[in-house]
Parts: sequence; C-alpha cells; structure tokens
Amino acid sequence: MTTGSGYVTVGRIVRPRGNKGEVAAELLTDFAERLKTFHEVFLSGGRAEPRRVALKSFWVDRNHPGFGVFHFEGFTSIDEAEQLRGIEVQIPIGQRVALPAGS
Repeated sequence: MTTGSGYVTVGRIVRPRGNKGEVAAELLTDFAERLKTFHEVFLSGGRAEPRRVALKSFWVDRNHPGFGVFHFEGFTSIDEAEQLRGIEVQIPIGQRVALPAGS
C-alpha cells in the first residue's frame, strides 16, 4: 500500500507477541522475506511524519499465514509493544520491489 508521504506500508501491527517487545503484524506485501534484510523501517500512526526505528529482527510467522513478527530496537517488554498496536510499518517508496511491466 502506497501512502502520499513517500512511504510504502508493508505491515500493520496487530498485537504484542512474546515477552521481549516483539509484535505480530498483518503483512501487506508479497515480498515479506525481503524484510529480513532491512536494518531500519519507519513506524507511522496518525498524521505525524513516520519515525525511523532500528529493526533488530523480523521473521514470517509459519503458524499464521499472512503475518510476521517484528522486533524493534528500544522495545523490550509487552507493555512497550502494546503501544504499537495499530501502527503501520513502512519503508521508503524508493526501496520497494520493482515489478516487471504489466504487473
């Protein structure tokens, strides 16, 4: 999903997952495995400009198709992860996957 702010939404955080600050997110990309290579992403919620956050780890949830797990730097507890519920995970539009013509 492309936003008007120069970012592409690749996931929407739905809940905390685990007890170390990880979050489960609905994936909005067909190229989820690629997110493992990112060192940072942007979090956006509301009208504020997306904020940069370091990505400690990401993996696709094998037990829940269409969902992934993000662990962001600076989030270390369930309570901190809960604050991210509903937030969109975004990447700069220039880093999206280039599709072949007609796709």
